[in-house]
Order: sequence, then C-alpha cells, then structure tokens
Amino acid sequence: MNTHGDRALLITASSIAFATPDDHTFAQGSGTSAAGLLRVLTWSEAPDGRANPCRTETVSAEVFAGRDAAFKEALSPYRFGLQDYDPFQSLAASLDRAAEQGAGLSLAVWAALEADLFRFAFDHGFTAALDEARGTDDWLRFARLNALYRACVMAIAPLGIVPPAWNAWLRGDGKVRFPLRGLSKALERTLTRKTGSIATVVHR
Repeated sequence: MNTHGDRALLITASSIAFATPDDHTFAQGSGTSAAGLLRVLTWSEAPDGRANPCRTETVSAEVFAGRDAAFKEALSPYRFGLQDYDPFQSLAASLDRAAEQGAGLSLAVWAALEADLFRFAFDHGFTAALDEARGTDDWLRFARLNALYRACVMAIAPLGIVPPAWNAWLRGDGKVRFPLRGLSKALERTLTRKTGSIATVVHR
C-alpha cells in the first residue's frame, strides 16, 4: 500500500496520533529531501485521566503504518466554495484545549466531533456550499468522513448521552474542573468509553 500521500490516525486506549506527509523535511545532516516522512502529532493520557501536551516526531510512512495506523483519504482537508474544513486542525485544537484544562482524550475527541457535526448540519453557509458540490469526489469523500464521525461519537458514548460536565465543557463553561473526581468521574466511566473504542471504527 502506498501511504506516502495520505493522512493517518493511530489510536490506543491512552493516546491518539495524527500523521501528515512531511516531504519538505530534510534528512539530518544529509542536505537531501526526506520524501516519504510523516510528521506525527501525539496526545497521550496520564493515569489520572488528563491529556498530556502534544508531542511531535518525524517517522517514515512505513514505520508509522507498521504501528497499525489507519490511513484515510477522508481525513484530508476540504474546501467547498468559500468554506474550509480540516479534520486534523479541528481535532488538534480540542486536544490542545484538553491538555491545557486537564480534560481527557475521549472528551476532547467527542467535543470536536459533536461541534463539527453540528456545523455540518446547521451552518447554512457550509451546507449551501456542500449542496453545490453534491456528487463530486470531494462530496463523496466528505460523506465518508461524516459517517465516520457519527460512528466514533457512538463508540465513545454508546448510550447516546454523556456526563453533564462534558456538555458544559463543550459549551465552554469554565466552572467545571478536570480531571473529574468522585461521582462525576464514576458517571463518566459509566456513560463513556476510552479513545481506544474508536480504533475499530476508524479501521472499518
């Protein structure tokens, strides 16, 4: 499989990594282009449930694929009319916020997907531009992304509901403190799943 031009996700129970082509990187000390390298951004989760700050590395596409990564064309950026959308940019912003505020990876992924799905359905500028692109290759690719997002949301919150603290965090309510403790933590464990729950969905 030729993975050099694709984006990829690598998901475990306690980490999520994004890989993008890094063909402009130069091999250290060689002065030559290191084509086929991937720039990998990884967020991991500490034992207490809080997201750690992003870690960046550069690896070959072959090495990253060997880690059981999922290469998905649907994860590449979109432009419909004047509307831009980058899946990795949206997820990264939510994960960085989680690391800053002590929230977990599952919450960060769920919040990003929920917010984006809302935009896809109710942002009139976006939906109008999307309708104009109906039937194109990018529209079909976007339809696959939309289905992936919905499946991932259900994998993280299989009962279709999340703890009140998650909804508050999505709304930007600064009163909720993370990581959750006591009853709030127990409710989170009951209603939601770790990021590893979406690995099968992404591969499928």
